[in-house]
Amino acid sequence: MVSSVDLNPVVFIVDDDAAMRDALGVLLKTAGYKTQAFSSADEFLQAYNRSQPGCLILDVRMPGMDGLELQKQVIQNGGGIPIIFLSGHGEVPSTARAFKMGAIDFLQKPVEEAELLDAINRALESDKSHRRQRSRTEAYESLIDALTPRERDVLNCIVSGMTTKQIAAEFRVSNQAIDAHRLRIFRKAGVENVAALVRLVMEIRPSTDQQSGGPEKPEST
Repeated sequence: MVSSVDLNPVVFIVDDDAAMRDALGVLLKTAGYKTQAFSSADEFLQAYNRSQPGCLILDVRMPGMDGLELQKQVIQNGGGIPIIFLSGHGEVPSTARAFKMGAIDFLQKPVEEAELLDAINRALESDKSHRRQRSRTEAYESLIDALTPRERDVLNCIVSGMTTKQIAAEFRVSNQAIDAHRLRIFRKAGVENVAALVRLVMEIRPSTDQQSGGPEKPEST
């Protein structure tokens, strides 16, 4: 059963060794972290809600689905939870594969407390950053989806710094037509002026967003 979402980050522990789960749980709770522990990969997958902020401390060798396979499953299911591997067996191929698929760290058992806490802090910061970026991307996509193709073109021109007169010349239409598009964009974006619109777009537009070579000129408005 998928667990409910806690706004506070959770450090998930997946290890078939009960003594290790207990030891990690005590250590992390003492350090101020909220934890949830699981004895198998399948148990974790049944309970995990990818909307839950946090990170995952994961054993490599476990009966059934091992840690590397669980990492693969999480990625395929659309989850982006940062993973810290713990292993008593530091095989180079396993380490390389884990890092290739985005692991935050690959630590050896028994792990030093300071080393583990440092990895957890980096993992939680990475999760926070990725969730913030995903939220901005979703907000931007929502805005773009609400606009007509022409409004999107006008928006691109506004954000690039073009005036109403320049945009009208670009599309070979009247200033009044561009003003009408702009007002509809304001309404859909929930802003009242160009400055607020530009600020909003620059805040939520993904940094990898690539604009096309310029708006297509219509034959008529």
